[in-house]
Amino acid sequence: MTEATVEGTSFKTDGHGNEKEFLWRVSKYDPEKYIIQYLVSTENRYWTITVKCNQSTDNKTLAEITYTFIGLNDLDNKINKQALDKMYLQNLKDWEEAINYFLDNGKLMPLK
Repeated sequence: MTEATVEGTSFKTDGHGNEKEFLWRVSKYDPEKYIIQYLVSTENRYWTITVKCNQSTDNKTLAEITYTFIGLNDLDNKINKQALDKMYLQNLKDWEEAINYFLDNGKLMPLK
């Protein structure tokens, strides 16, 4: 049985660095407006990821991804900065690759 995506759906994924796991919660889901928002938390910090898709030309989709990081102390802010620096090393192309892989294959892209 596959779990349906609805507001309130929660799941855990492996963390990285000093964080052992990430707890994810779907905080907003509106498939008619092509919006999903996740609240992600660890023992150190939390953040939101909002994905908004719009139709483009030539049967393509544009995705706008917005992050809001909240650190609870100086260590948390340092971890947030490291996460942002890592994301921008790839110019945020990791999201583009992951979404395109899902659209082409109907499943999540394997972790690198």
